[in-house]
Amino acid sequence: MKQRLGIAQAELNAPDILILDEPTAGLDPKERVRFRNLISNFAKDKIVILSTHIVSDVSYIADTILMMKDGAFLLQEPMATVTACMEGKVWELLVDGGEAAAYGSRFSVVNLHHEDGKVRLRMIHETAPTADAVTVPPSLEDLFYITLGKKPRRKGASKAMLIKYEFLKILRKKSTLLVMAASLLITAFLFGLPVLQFQTYSQEGVIKGHCGDCI
Repeated sequence: MKQRLGIAQAELNAPDILILDEPTAGLDPKERVRFRNLISNFAKDKIVILSTHIVSDVSYIADTILMMKDGAFLLQEPMATVTACMEGKVWELLVDGGEAAAYGSRFSVVNLHHEDGKVRLRMIHETAPTADAVTVPPSLEDLFYITLGKKPRRKGASKAMLIKYEFLKILRKKSTLLVMAASLLITAFLFGLPVLQFQTYSQEGVIKGHCGDCI
């Protein structure tokens, strides 16, 4: 109900761009389907940007997939071709229960399922992990798993670019701290709280001044 009310409020001004953050989080399957259909109808005559970790919602209604990590885009592809780069790299293999852990330590296992005393593994690897492994169609979840584990490094990225990227990450964290500090100062000013207290000394160690309630 809250999600539908939020959508209704956003639609009051008939915006050209609608941004939704985790709109189906916490909904049961029936309500999620209803909500996905609602979003899809909105997208007929406007741009809808959907931010979510629920892969099935994206795969059903998205036209274009964008993946971000640490403020940088890792991928932007049409939904129809987004998993093409994973073709021939997703494998399934049926192994004994005792072997599953060994495969998990050597390969990227994205799913395992117990079947009659054995374990069916779904793995991502450039080549067949074993002669018995069979290739299967890749899913959007496979792509999420392997792409979001990468650093946002483009082809030909120089060392200077990578240093700049790390610096920007630090700067974003510092900016958050500055915003928090500014919020505290504003709060102190509004409520008359003593947030600055310090003393000044002469060279001989004598107290020259004191500030306790400067704000």
